[in-house]
Amino acid sequence: MNILFLGGDKRYRYIMEDLCKEDFVCQVGFDISNPDIHESHVDDIDLSNFDVVLFPISGLSDDLEVKSEKGNICLPLYIFDSLNKDAFVFTGLKTKKLLDVIPNNQIISFFDDDEVENVNNSLTVDGTIDDIRDRKNDSVCILGYGNLGKELYLRLSQAGIKTFVISRPKELIYKDKVINYYPLNSQNITEVFKVCDIVINTIPYNIIPEEAISGDYVPYILDIASFPYGIDQKLVEKYKDNIKYNLYLGIPSKFAPKEASEILLKVLKKVVNNK
Repeated sequence: MNILFLGGDKRYRYIMEDLCKEDFVCQVGFDISNPDIHESHVDDIDLSNFDVVLFPISGLSDDLEVKSEKGNICLPLYIFDSLNKDAFVFTGLKTKKLLDVIPNNQIISFFDDDEVENVNNSLTVDGTIDDIRDRKNDSVCILGYGNLGKELYLRLSQAGIKTFVISRPKELIYKDKVINYYPLNSQNITEVFKVCDIVINTIPYNIIPEEAISGDYVPYILDIASFPYGIDQKLVEKYKDNIKYNLYLGIPSKFAPKEASEILLKVLKKVVNNK
């Protein structure tokens, strides 16, 4: 098979090292010395030559950019015209732009596999807790109570940390008997910010209001949500001298890239072999 990696993070390095033993592997966006992994440039890419194309876990941005170890790479719109209609296209997030340029039935999201989601959530929680371990964390607020927020809440509360949750799905929260739960709105976010040491955002939406970060006291903000993140980045820049804000993305690729890559490789091989 001919396989193309269009950007990506350290997880993809491990996948390339495995696949290049039997397949032709080409990549854009990495500095790799392995002679069996071929480097190319977007201007030289002809997608009709590839049976498998991998986009980064973060997908394709509205500006036709993909993230890579070398930075953001802009893809010319015309290259998608040559995509082989029988090719497998892998990504993490099926972003709007990706769905605009590639037929939905060709796109495989790693996150559609339950095992990938479980491993990804587990590693993300481990990396998140590692980030706040040495900070004052007597009280933590989690914004959002999806699968990731729920696992964070269980781990933190079991460790004896006073943990607040601000979220919409109150039925789930009542079922889990979350003690310090508040409905999601700007007022509750602003008030909880005043009494917490750390805020962890898991909601991919600008839900943190300016009022919450403009006061005399602002907790450490760890934003682990995907784009457009939990806070408008213009506000982050405006209050950069007043807040401690960490946009911590792709945690599995930073915290445990080899372990994270193994489950992605497993899914890729399963899909391709079952063709």
